Amino acid sequence: MENTLWKLFETTGNIEAYLSYTHFKKYNNRMKEKEKVIYDEKKAK
Repeated sequence: MENTLWKLFETTGNIEAYLSYTHFKKYNNRMKEKEKVIYDEKKAK
């Protein structure tokens, strides 16, 4: 998914695609962090 957005940006220079790409990455990282926190909390119990 994110690679498609990046390729779209590279080929078209479409700023919308680039923004979606960066937003997607940020969102992805945030979800990973949340999962990690939940995992750590479960492990601590």
